[in-house]
Amino acid sequence: MGRKLTDDEIVGVGGLERVGELVANMVPFITYLNSIAMPDDDTSDSSDGDGSDAEPDNDSGAAEDDEA
Repeated sequence: MGRKLTDDEIVGVGGLERVGELVANMVPFITYLNSIAMPDDDTSDSSDGDGSDAEPDNDSGAAEDDEA
């Protein structure tokens, strides 16, 4: 279901409030889509500590060394 918005509904008086209403109405649908696309793993027995799988960035000072 959808409807096109006129320019006046967005940039006119009360446009910001209208956009806020539209976004607020989409929150339950977006939450549902997120739960399907990226479900929470509540049953995980993992004890990785902070849960981060990313490796630390050890190259942060490499660019500074080249400039000197």
